[in-house]
Amino acid sequence: MQEFSKILVTVDVTKPSFGAPGGPGQQVEALAQVVSGMHKQQQRPAQVTVITVVPEGQPRSDDVVEAARKSLTERFVSLLDVGDVEVLVKVGVPFLEVIREVLRGAHDLVVVSARRSGKSGGEIVSNMATQLIRKCPCPVWVTPRNPVPQGQGSILSAIALDHGPTARVLSLSASIAALTERKWNVLHVPEYPLEGGMRLRNVAAGEVQSYEEECRKEAWAELHTLTDGLAAEAGVEVKLWMAEGRPSDQIVEAEDKLEAALIVLGTINRGGLAGLIIGSTAESAIARARSSVLAVKPDDFVCPVTL
Repeated sequence: MQEFSKILVTVDVTKPSFGAPGGPGQQVEALAQVVSGMHKQQQRPAQVTVITVVPEGQPRSDDVVEAARKSLTERFVSLLDVGDVEVLVKVGVPFLEVIREVLRGAHDLVVVSARRSGKSGGEIVSNMATQLIRKCPCPVWVTPRNPVPQGQGSILSAIALDHGPTARVLSLSASIAALTERKWNVLHVPEYPLEGGMRLRNVAAGEVQSYEEECRKEAWAELHTLTDGLAAEAGVEVKLWMAEGRPSDQIVEAEDKLEAALIVLGTINRGGLAGLIIGSTAESAIARARSSVLAVKPDDFVCPVTL
């Protein structure tokens, strides 16, 4: 069973509203809940480090650093139930300093509370979380605005069968479902790579339909191959789902229908620019999701940040 050994939690204490009741305070509570829950539920408790970054342009005095450390300790670390916690205060570009700490400390998970209300009232992911999802080498867990009762909601894995991180997404999902005692759902939106060409050649509708049915049949078989063993090993039951349509839309719709507490999905490093493009499906789904999101990088991901 896969677990996390070194968790880095990033918290922004520089805003005057940090920890305010009924607003950012709920985000802080949700963040603390996720970290405490994962720490307690793992067979081997993880080492937890909490970091805040004072942005460039702020006075670089010892007083500023100590004020940030005091605020972080009193208003966030005090909410954690994880034993000893390392507290770090850095000065610089926030997402860069967080990624550099990941590289220095070999952290295998970053947890960030970075959701805020958009002008339309919907949830959007802040620049900090977006930059980490795109450029951080380890998985990034973005927590929701509000705490979720322990055990409530399901784990939703959103996968593409030809996608590099799929095996890692499923392995992590099975482990988290077992650790948190939640139901495990796997969603796949099938693709039909030859369909466009078939329609351009005016292939008969029945032949196109047969091709699509064969693609779905192969997908079902591969889904079982990928998940049945993991579910048995983790001691959880997995339910497979297949939906037609735009993948990001289907992920958000499944989030509601399946009452997901966590969506686990993979990102795609495309375009030849290391760490810059994570795939439109992942980015759209992450921006619209209301629950926690765990974004997993492909094995060949190249981090654009260096020490």
